[in-house]
Parts: sequence; C-alpha cells; structure tokens
Amino acid sequence: MAFDKSTGVPYVILSNGNFDVLDPLSCGIRPQVINQIRNNQLNQPAEYFKKYYDELPDDDFVLLTSYDSVSWNVLRGNNRAELLDLGATASAIDNLQNGEPYILIGRKGAGAGNGNEITADEASTTPTNEQTLELAEELVARFESGSIISRIIGPAKSWTSVNADYAQVEASDNIRLDVFGIDTLNNQSLLFSDATLPLDISTVNGNLYPQLRLRLTLSDPDNLTPAELSAWQVVYEEVPDAVLIPAEENTESSTELAEGEVFTKSFQVFNVTPNPFDNPINYRRQLFNRETRSFFNEDSQILPLMAESDTTFSIEVDTRGKIGENDLILNFNFNNPFTEKRFTNNLLSYNRLFTVKGDSLPPLVEVTFDGISILDGDIVSPRPYIQIKLKDENTLINKTDTTGIEIQLRRDCEECVSERIDFSNSNVEWVSASEDNPFTVNYQPDGLEDGMYQMSVQATDASENTAGEEPYKVRFEVINASTITNFYPYPNPFSTSTRFVFTLTGSDLPQEIKIQILTVTGRVVREILQDEIGPIHIGNNITDYAWDGKDEFGDRLANGVYLYRVLVRKDGAFMEQRATAGDKAFTKGYGKLYILR
Repeated sequence: MAFDKSTGVPYVILSNGNFDVLDPLSCGIRPQVINQIRNNQLNQPAEYFKKYYDELPDDDFVLLTSYDSVSWNVLRGNNRAELLDLGATASAIDNLQNGEPYILIGRKGAGAGNGNEITADEASTTPTNEQTLELAEELVARFESGSIISRIIGPAKSWTSVNADYAQVEASDNIRLDVFGIDTLNNQSLLFSDATLPLDISTVNGNLYPQLRLRLTLSDPDNLTPAELSAWQVVYEEVPDAVLIPAEENTESSTELAEGEVFTKSFQVFNVTPNPFDNPINYRRQLFNRETRSFFNEDSQILPLMAESDTTFSIEVDTRGKIGENDLILNFNFNNPFTEKRFTNNLLSYNRLFTVKGDSLPPLVEVTFDGISILDGDIVSPRPYIQIKLKDENTLINKTDTTGIEIQLRRDCEECVSERIDFSNSNVEWVSASEDNPFTVNYQPDGLEDGMYQMSVQATDASENTAGEEPYKVRFEVINASTITNFYPYPNPFSTSTRFVFTLTGSDLPQEIKIQILTVTGRVVREILQDEIGPIHIGNNITDYAWDGKDEFGDRLANGVYLYRVLVRKDGAFMEQRATAGDKAFTKGYGKLYILR
C-alpha cells in the first residue's frame, strides 16, 4: 500500500480499471487502496511487482506485508534490487524462507537498510512460518501550503469592502487573498486576484453578482509555520427576508367540502429586516388532487413589503373538478432566488388539506380469499373464507340491505352453469355499512371439489351507483391434496437479498416449514425456520422474510452457487411435492440459488 509523501493519504497503484470491489488486484474496505500480488504473479515481475515499483513516485511511502505463504525465493530472485531500494536490508531479504512473515515500511529511493522492517523471531518456540507480526508506525507528511475558502456570502443588494486580520506573520510567509463573484446561474468568476487589503468592492454589481466567496492561500516552505487567519470581513447591504405563516390557527383535520364550494385560507407574511422589498412579490398556489393526480397552479402577487412590516392575504380555490383529497403548497417569492436572505421560511405545505365529495361516484368492490386479494387463476383452499366489501366514498348514505348485490359461483368450463349465492344460505352473512366500515358480505362455501372456478360480483351502493359496467370476476383453482410446489427464490441470482416463493394446496397449513441453505458440497450454512418466514396461506406465497446472503454467524457468503433444501411437515409427515412446469429447477426438495454481488 502506497502513501503520498505530502498528504500521507494511501492510494492504489495496480488496477485493471474495474470498480474496486470487482478488481482482483485490489482489496480491503472501500475505497480499496491495498494491492495484492499473488504467488503465481511473482513469476511475472514486469507485470506486477516491478510495475508497482516503477509506478510508485520517488520518496512516497510504501507498506509491504506478507499474507499467507509467500514464495520469497521467487520474489527475491526477480526483484531483490527493488526491495533493497525501498529500504529492506539485504540480510533480512536473503534469509527469508518461503512462508515466513515479513513487514516493511519504506520509501522509494530510501536505500538498503533505511526502512523499518520486522521479521519472525527465530528464538521463539513458535515456528517462524506460523508467527504473527505486528507493526505500529506513524507516517509524517509535509504540507508547505494550504487554502481556506469561505462560505458563500450574500445575497447582497450592493457590495462595499473586504478586509482581513492575520496573526504570527513572518518574513517567510506568503499570503494571497482572492475574491470570487457568483452570478445568478451559480457560475463563479475571479473578480480580484491577490488583493491588497482593505479592498474596495463597491464596483461589483450586486444584480450581476449577488453572492461572493473568498479564498485565502497561505504558504511557508521554509519554516512550515504559516500565518494565522484571525478574521475576515465583507461589508455589504443585505437583502430583506420574509417569513410566511398561516393567518389562522392550524387544524389537524381535513376540511370536507361538496363539489362546487369555494375553499378559502388566509396567510400572513412578515418582513423581519430593516431592508425593504423593492418590487411586488409573487407567490404561487399549487394544488395537487390525489384522485386525478393533477396539478392546478395559480400565480398572484402582493405589493412590496416595507422594512419591518407585514400584510395578510387569502387564497380561494374553486373545488369543481377536484373531487377527492387535495394537497396545497404555497410558495412565496418563488421566482426571485437572490432577492431574499433565506427561502426556507417561504414555503408552506399541507397534505390532504381539504376533501371534495361528488354526488354520483360508483362504489368499489373488494374481494379477498382468506384475507388475501388473489390474482386471476390463483390457488385457494377448498373452504376459503371469502369476504366482499363494497367501499363507497359517500359515507353519509350507508348501505343497509342486500339490494343490488349479486354473487355467482360456477366451475370454469363452457357447459358449466353459474350458481347464485343466496343470502339465506347458512354459509353467508352480511353486515350493514357504517360511517367507519363498508358494507361487507362473508361467505364460506362447503368443501369445493378439485378444479377451476369463477366468482363474479356485481353491487350497487345506497345511491344506486353500480360498481363498474361489468361485474367483478376472478378465477381460482381448488386442489384438495396437501402439496407444495413452485418453490424458488426471487430474485435469483441476487446481490442483496432474496425472498422465497411457493404454492401450498389443501385445506390446512403445514405445521413446519424449514429452508436450509447449503454449499454445493452439502454443508448447511443457514437454516430458516417458519417463525422467520412469516405468515403463510393456502395458494401462492412470497415470504415476508428476505435472506440477505449471510450464514448462521451473520457473515456474508461468497459469490457463487448454493443449494436450498425445503422440509415441509404436516401432521407429522413430510408434505408431498406436486410436479408442475415451474418446478424444473426444484426437484426432490432441492433447488439452486446464486449469489452475485
């Protein structure tokens, strides 16, 4: 590992040009600055060790350590001269046996014997090739100059002067002060170079350069004791600063309006400085309707604010065409970025500030099987708990009867006939809508036979608005046999984490699911138990748990191929695996997964 002689900062020399963690020539924590040269690369001295030496700048520090079992005879035979030039001693290098540890801190051009090296203790009872060496060393770098850059100064209406005070100034000190102007596009230009203080900057146009920045460069190559900056000062005329607040007491609850009503809100703005605004001040009212995902912008302005004054203004919003929840953002003085001292107090944001209700909105039908919203064609249990909710935005008129509710179930085939589910059926119960809960139908059929089924639901709310032109339809499959299938990790390959996808069939859930992660040699490196996997249900599952590619001890596993084994028990016996087209990569309870970081 190399260290810059002036800064002491470590850096990498050999590189294939890849991202550091993918470059086999580098290692260590990111950013990787350690070069590793393997034994088989020592036979190519011009490509590796000699190249490292040649590209190392003169007088830069270098730390050389052995790792594992180094072939010293090869390195010594090819690069003895380079090792001696880095500061190694001839006696130490020539007596190193293969596999013995060695540490050297030297510099390029230091010469033989001028480095700091540690070798194994031959008097120790521990064999030399089994010893561990330690070195604590402090590298001292030399800086001859440095710079101090000020924060951004301004914005200003006009500029007056720049001055600075220094301490402990010596004849060998060099002091240079540069003044940069920052324009309205944030471009930086050098306005005054190596300025003589005090400096008159009244000629700088505040409209062209509303902000400034100072750079002080100090150097003392002789004594390395630069002058000290005690203080620097920029005198300028400050721009005003406005503070925007709501005029009335803020309320947490959203205002509910009927479509067509006007929403009104008042605000107060203060100029908290003794500097007046020179021009009328623009503000933008931005409304976002969450229902339509639409923005409604409107720009207005108020008269210029005098010094230390305030005013109140109101905004009005026509709610037509804005049914649903509405957010409001009020941005004061939004298009004049350098006319105020700060803008963090010019923005007010309200989420769901008011809600607009329409008259003829259709209700929404939501159907779940055992608490899950299934996809078309999903597998469910033979006795699924089917819940149908009729969600209506109009909570003022609640549905209290089954009028307009039509539920049908049939086998999914051309000649099959739909069966209407009667509300007098003992397997059906329904609950009226209330202010807090939607109209709900709960239906649990008797044990269904194997096969594909289709359920359709049509419903109307209390205002006779139909939930869509066509009924809600969903197909599902019933398999009475208790099996597991389609067990695979997703994504695969993965870099950070992967979840497990699988399908369960039958009436009851298994009592135990265990996933074992194994190496290709069969060694178990991680076991994932059902408590970690999370809740499961009959049908298609994806685990809440995401495996992060670490073993039982929390260590990251290396990239490569691993096996996963699935053990599923129900009623004390292993559950059968049902063969499907999706199980080509998962056979006899085993599958493959790939870690690729």
